[in-house]
Amino acid sequence: MRGGVADYTFHLGASLMRLGADVRVLTSKDEPVLTQPMRVLPVVPAWNVRSLPRMLGEIRRVRPHAVGLQYVPNMYHRYGVPLYLAALAFLIWLSGIRLVTTFHEVAVRFDPRKPKYWGLCFAQRMIAWVLAAFSSEVVITVPYYRRLLRPFASRARVLPIGSAILPVPLTHADRETLRARLAPGGEILLATFGLHARRRHLDRLIEALHGLRAAGHAAKLLILGAQGDPRSPAHDRIVRKIEELRMGDAVVMTGYLEAPDLFRHLAIADLFVHLDFDPHGGISTKSGTVIAACAAGLPIVANLSRVTDAPFRRGTDFWPVDRNDATHIAAEIARLAQDPALRRRLADAGHALFQRSFQWDRIARDYLHVCSRRTATTRCPSANREATKLSKDSASSTDRIGEGTNRAQ
Repeated sequence: MRGGVADYTFHLGASLMRLGADVRVLTSKDEPVLTQPMRVLPVVPAWNVRSLPRMLGEIRRVRPHAVGLQYVPNMYHRYGVPLYLAALAFLIWLSGIRLVTTFHEVAVRFDPRKPKYWGLCFAQRMIAWVLAAFSSEVVITVPYYRRLLRPFASRARVLPIGSAILPVPLTHADRETLRARLAPGGEILLATFGLHARRRHLDRLIEALHGLRAAGHAAKLLILGAQGDPRSPAHDRIVRKIEELRMGDAVVMTGYLEAPDLFRHLAIADLFVHLDFDPHGGISTKSGTVIAACAAGLPIVANLSRVTDAPFRRGTDFWPVDRNDATHIAAEIARLAQDPALRRRLADAGHALFQRSFQWDRIARDYLHVCSRRTATTRCPSANREATKLSKDSASSTDRIGEGTNRAQ
C-alpha cells in the first residue's frame, strides 16, 4: 500500500529477497497492493482484537524464521492505542517465533500543559514497552528512541531508513529541458516536499521565499508531491498563502508524481529545504525525504531537533537553520545561493553519506543480521522445545543432504 512505512517494507523486502531471503508480507485484506517481488498475504480483515486468531494462524502456517513488525502507533489504531498488538506480541513469543519490532515512532511526546493527552502518552508507552519486552530484537530508526524505550535500550539496534525515491538516470538534455520549464529565467530552484505541509512549515518557507525575492534574489520554490493536488486538504491553505504574498509566479506545485519522475524533479533543483520545527521533526535518519535529497546530490538546508542524529553534521552534511523565522531562513538560503562552492561541498558530503549509510542493500544486510543473531532474551518453554525440535530436524536434514551428495559423487 502507499505510505512511508509501506514504502519502507517494499524496499526492505525487495533487498532481503536479493540477499536470498524468502519474504512474505502480511497486510490488510481487500486493499490495493503495489506490485511486489515478495509474496503478499492480504488476509487481515481489520486491525483489531478480533483479527488476532487470523493473524496468528497465518504466522503459524508460514512458520517464519522471524516476524518483523513495522510499528507506528497510529498505523494500527485511529487513536494510537493498539492494545491488541501487545497481545499479538505475547502470542508470537509464546509460539517460539522470533519477533523483531521496528519502531518508526514510539509514542507522542509528554506535554504537561495538555493533561487530556496524559492517558494517551502513558498508554502508548506501555504498549511500546510490551512490544519491546516480547521482541527478540528491537530496531529503532533514531538513537533518541532509546530514551522512550529506556528499559530495553541495551537491546535497541539503530538502523536508518532508506529513500523510497530511488535514483534514476537523468541525461544532461533531460535536465536542461526540465530546468527550462520550471525555472526558465535561470532562477535558483529550491525544492521541498509538500507531505504533512502543516508540520513542515510551508507557510514559513513561502514567506522566506518572498523575502528572498524582495531582496533581489531570483528564486523559485518547487513543492513536490501530493499536496499540490487540488483534492488535498492542505492545497487550499497553501494556495491562499501564495495569493496573499502574490507569489503565483514563484511557486510550482507538481501534484502527485510517480517515484522516477519525483526523483528527476528533485535532482534538477539547486537546494533542498527541510523545515520541520516539531520537537521530533528536523533533519534525521528517519526522514526519507532527506535521504532522497542526499541520493539526488543536493545541498540541504534544514533545522535540527531532538531526534537529529550523528550522521548529519551541521555545516558539513547540511546547512543549519536555527530559528523558525522567515527572515532568518531567507538569510541562510541567500548565503548558500551566493556561494556555489559551499553548495557543492555540502552536496558532495550528503551524497557520500547516502552511499555510505543509506543504501537499501546495506540496510537489509544489517536487518538480516538482527533477525538472525542470538540474544540473551528469556525465551518461553515452548520456544525452547521448538528450538530443540528444529535442531534435531536440522541435523537429520543435514544427514539427508550428505547422503544425497554421496550418491551424486
